[in-house]
Amino acid sequence: MQRCTFEKRKSQISRERFNNLMVIGFITFNALLVVLLSILTLAYYFIVYSCRILYEMEPEEAKYMRTERKPGSMDVHPNIDAIVLNYEMDVQILGPKENVIHGEKKSKKIIELPMINSRTDCHSLSKEVVNQCDLIHHSRLAEVEQIIYYLKKRKLQSGGKGIPTLLGDGDKNIIDKTQNGVQEANYNNLSDYIDLLYEGMTEKIRGAHLIQFLARDPENLEALSKNETLISALGRVLREDWKRSIALSTHLVFTFFCFSMYSCFHEVILKCKVGSICMDIVDYELRRYDRWKADLEGVEAPSDIPIIRKPCPSSASMSEIPRSRIPEPVRPKSGNFTDSNIRAVMEGKRLR
Repeated sequence: MQRCTFEKRKSQISRERFNNLMVIGFITFNALLVVLLSILTLAYYFIVYSCRILYEMEPEEAKYMRTERKPGSMDVHPNIDAIVLNYEMDVQILGPKENVIHGEKKSKKIIELPMINSRTDCHSLSKEVVNQCDLIHHSRLAEVEQIIYYLKKRKLQSGGKGIPTLLGDGDKNIIDKTQNGVQEANYNNLSDYIDLLYEGMTEKIRGAHLIQFLARDPENLEALSKNETLISALGRVLREDWKRSIALSTHLVFTFFCFSMYSCFHEVILKCKVGSICMDIVDYELRRYDRWKADLEGVEAPSDIPIIRKPCPSSASMSEIPRSRIPEPVRPKSGNFTDSNIRAVMEGKRLR
C-alpha cells in the first residue's frame, strides 16, 4: 500500500516537471519567434526604404551595385608636373524595374609629382608611383619611368619652341591656326597624330606639325624610325600631297631632315625616296618663282622645259666634280634643332 502511494507520488512529480518543461519550452519558442519576426520585419522595412530611396534618386546619382576599374593609357599633364591615368569603370546599375544594367564610365586620375627636379631618380620615383597607385600594374614600370623622365626633361627646358616661318602668306595663316590650337607634342599620342595624316588638309598639317616636334628631339628618332606605320604614312602623304600645301611639305621634309642628321637612319630616307621627292619640290618651286616673277615684270613666263638629269659616270671621282656642284654642309652638328639653327638652314647659311 505504501509502495503504491510512493509510485503515484513519483509519477505525479514527473508529470508536473514535464508540464513545467513544456511551458518553459513554449514560452522560449514564442520569445524566439517574436525576436525572429521582429528582425525580419526590420529587414523588410529597411529593404523597402532603401529601394524607395534608390528609385527616388536622380539619374546622375549613384545606383551602382558593383564597380570594376580597368586601367587605360597614361599621359603627361600639359600644364603641371603630373601623370594623367585614364581608366574605365565597368559598373552594374540597378534599373527602374529591378533589372541589372551594365554600363561603362570613362574617368581619369591625376598623379601629381611636384618635387621633380634635376636630381630626381626617375627609376626610384617610378617604383614608388607604381607601389602607391593600385591602378598601375607593375608591368608598366618602364612606361611610368619614361613619362617621369619626360616630365623631368620638360621642367629643365627653358623657353618655347617655334617652327620655321619662311612660308607663303596663305600657308602662314594655316600654320598659325594649327600652332595656336596645338599643345606640346607627346610621344604617347603618336597614334593619334598618325590618324590625322588620313584626314583633311588642315588635320594633315596639324599631324605633320606634331610629328615634326617629336622628330626634333634626337632621343625620339630611333623609336620613330621603327614605327612602320608612321614612316609609310609620312612617305605617302609627302609623295601625294606635297603640291597641295607648302606648309605640309615643309613639315614633312623637315621631319625627314631630322632623320638625315644621323647615318643610322638613312635607310628611312632611301625607303621613302625622299631625295627624289625633294628634287621635284625644288624644281616645282623654282618654276613657280619664275612664273610669279614674270607676272610681276609683265613678260612672258618661261616654258616648262623638263630638267634632264644625267647620271654621273661610274668612273667619276670627287676630284673631277666641279667645286660649285658640291653642296655646302648646312646641318647643325650638335643635333639640337633650335629656332636659330632652323632659320639658318632655311636661309641656306652655313652653321659653325
